[in-house]
Amino acid sequence: MEFNLRNEQMIAYHRNREDYEPQPEDCLQFAYGDRRYVKMTNQIFASDDVLKLKNLEEINEDFHRGDFITLALLSSDILDVLMSHLSNPHERIRELSSSAIVLISSIKFGRDKIMEKFYVPTIMKLLNDQVVNIRKNGYLSLLNMTEFQQGVDHVYAQGILVPLVNKLVEESVEDLLTLDLQLLEKILYCGDAQVEILKTQAIKRLTQLLKRSNFKLRSLACKNLACISYDANGKLDVINQGCVLELCERLLDDHNEVITNATMALASLAQHNECKFQMMDNNKLDIVIQLLSHNDHQIKLNSVQLVTSLAEHPKGRKECYKCLPTLQNFSTDPQYEYISPYAIQAIEVIKWEP
Repeated sequence: MEFNLRNEQMIAYHRNREDYEPQPEDCLQFAYGDRRYVKMTNQIFASDDVLKLKNLEEINEDFHRGDFITLALLSSDILDVLMSHLSNPHERIRELSSSAIVLISSIKFGRDKIMEKFYVPTIMKLLNDQVVNIRKNGYLSLLNMTEFQQGVDHVYAQGILVPLVNKLVEESVEDLLTLDLQLLEKILYCGDAQVEILKTQAIKRLTQLLKRSNFKLRSLACKNLACISYDANGKLDVINQGCVLELCERLLDDHNEVITNATMALASLAQHNECKFQMMDNNKLDIVIQLLSHNDHQIKLNSVQLVTSLAEHPKGRKECYKCLPTLQNFSTDPQYEYISPYAIQAIEVIKWEP
């Protein structure tokens, strides 16, 4: 009978037997038990570089499992020792220590410990290291720390905003500049960060990134400008520093991700009349209307919202009549259910008569 059963039936058959004996509890332990990480911590702290490197390599292998990280943090001072080695003159020791910090910050218990001991400023110093991989580990650790709002608030409170803005011009490695922009975007959702960033050169530097050949940089620059524009004063500063037409150029970008973020930024900026005037005076409405037929649904949605704002301009209202059939289709077609409320609103604005 057993040979005719599928695997899951075989398991059920054996479990239902009267003489079934459950598997014994997992009692596998490290050598030295809970003292394993105490021993490794002591060796990393006090031994020669060769033994330090050996232990750091083992730590990095172990810390790919969250339960090992928790065990190490509960049973030893491994976090304190790793943090002390972030300034070690030996490049490989700094790199392995920083990569272990990345792994620790990937679990909640590790993030809580880092915040509890106020180690974020120590991690921030890694962004200025001469070694690319160490700077990368610094960014990855901070990105892990900002995975949830509590971490975002804590990192922002340590004064991360200005260093991130400075790195927009100081960082020469594009992959790391991408991480810098991702981290800056997260920080902009914190407290008064959207107000404080107006005291820096962020808008000018982000606008310069819109012309970079790397589409990820262009996309993230659009996204950060959108975040800044969510604040009323930020919206005005972005417009006054000449970002509107630069963002309009991104509407013709080859990558959907860039177009999505550019339309999102312009939809926010177009709530201000000056943005409407600049777009209408430079004949950008036709480009927006063409995007209503784009195959990406998020671009469609952003474009509908942008059309709604531009239709409030007298000239824009007249020109938007040509896209009424498309908007009416969005408002009635079930496949555009999520666009329908915005399409109905756009139709109402276009048809409005004083």
